[in-house]
Amino acid sequence: MTVPESPTADDAALSARVAPEPGGLLALRLLLSVIYSDERNAYPITVVVDGAIVSGLVVHPAVWYRALIEQARGQDELRAADAIPGLFEGLAEHMAEAPPPDADDIETIFFGKAMVTSPRATGQMAYEEIACWQVKLSHVSAWTIGLPPSG
Repeated sequence: MTVPESPTADDAALSARVAPEPGGLLALRLLLSVIYSDERNAYPITVVVDGAIVSGLVVHPAVWYRALIEQARGQDELRAADAIPGLFEGLAEHMAEAPPPDADDIETIFFGKAMVTSPRATGQMAYEEIACWQVKLSHVSAWTIGLPPSG
């Protein structure tokens, strides 16, 4: 008969790091930490947020801000159209240079090319494609990898 080894400090640290959290968001946080570790990373996920379904490609925050720059440049008729791309350029540069976040520090999901599905007052569903969308992680009540089937 073999005697199991005693738990080590490393085992205790690992257990504390992977302990379940309310809402089961630990795995999502870990997935996001991988995506946010490199600008070339992207992954499709679907989340439920405040009664809406948001699905799309999750991208690195710097990639997301660069997409906002392109959107802002398309708003030529607005007064602040020249200043806004510069603001997003600074944020994209900051996010590109920042070290990858720890899973515990991630608060936002950055979707590129998102589809937002939400109920209307009529009871029918509204479908909106949005180039850039972000979701506060604390608002996620359910999630899965991949996109819903198109139909």
